[in-house]
Amino acid sequence: MTDSTDEKRTSILARLRLAVLGDYEILGETEGSETGVVYLAHDLALNRQVVIKLVSFSPVVDPIIRSRALDIASLGHQNIASLYAFRVSDGITWIVRQFIEGSSLEHVLRTAGTLPVPIVRGVLNMIGRALNYAHGRGVFHGDVRPSNILLGVTGDATLTDFFISRLTGLEAATDSRRVLGSRMYMSPEQLDGGAATAASDQYALGVVAYEMLTGLSPFSGSPIAPIEAHQNLRRFPLRISRPDCPPELEFGVLRMLANEPTDRWPSLAHALEELGPASPFAADQLRAAIAELVRKPETDGDSVVREGGAVLFLDETASAVLDDKTLDVHAHGDHFHFSIDEQEGG
Repeated sequence: MTDSTDEKRTSILARLRLAVLGDYEILGETEGSETGVVYLAHDLALNRQVVIKLVSFSPVVDPIIRSRALDIASLGHQNIASLYAFRVSDGITWIVRQFIEGSSLEHVLRTAGTLPVPIVRGVLNMIGRALNYAHGRGVFHGDVRPSNILLGVTGDATLTDFFISRLTGLEAATDSRRVLGSRMYMSPEQLDGGAATAASDQYALGVVAYEMLTGLSPFSGSPIAPIEAHQNLRRFPLRISRPDCPPELEFGVLRMLANEPTDRWPSLAHALEELGPASPFAADQLRAAIAELVRKPETDGDSVVREGGAVLFLDETASAVLDDKTLDVHAHGDHFHFSIDEQEGG
């Protein structure tokens, strides 16, 4: 991290502390945040932890951004992070949203590599239903990627960051690397300048599904520009790298990745039917397995926020399970068998 970056973060934090004074106490940046615009805070009036995200430094609020915030605030779904407030103060526009105790899917994939098929289906089912709900109300995400999917210690998957930073360009101004990474989840029509749609959200979730199953992006190592990589994607059978991937899941995911929007599923509701929703019988087992994935803190010296022995991670955070134990998850159809082994010397 350069001195100029440190100075920028310090300046941003100082301005935000003044803007929220009396309403919120800033506790620090979210663990793993590279943008310097996402903070963990304490709501003084309601005595709860929240997330504060900076949206813009412009003294004039773009009416499109305000309208977008109203759309997001109108959503009420158990797998969508709630938007609590939209504020403008001293030339800063910021939002307050629900805090999720857990870890980002991005970090879980970075540490676990791939996920068992029942967990993949479970995450797709929860996030797919959340997106389908939003689409039914005319709200499109536009930025579906693993860092915007939070896996909670309750075993739920929650979708966050509905396109606000992309609308303002703030993310590009603070971290061009993260914008470049997000382009790998954008549909060909978005990369060509098109607006976010239900079809583009479906495509992005398909890329996330591919990554959960194989541990790789469909475009990993591509030497060409993102838009050409998407257009020239060769859709190899997923079962080459995941022999345990059911044919219907493979077919469903690959159709989500069709270049042409009209060749994808008519809606995410149709896609979920083909992907194979998580069995209601295995719901408790599914949540238990997801919760275990996010309860193991890393031991590499990183500072983390803890509460009741659980690791509290937001957005691009750190990982899961117990320091001195190893979780083995074995998937059999829609059921799980998992065990926790003590490490020697633990």
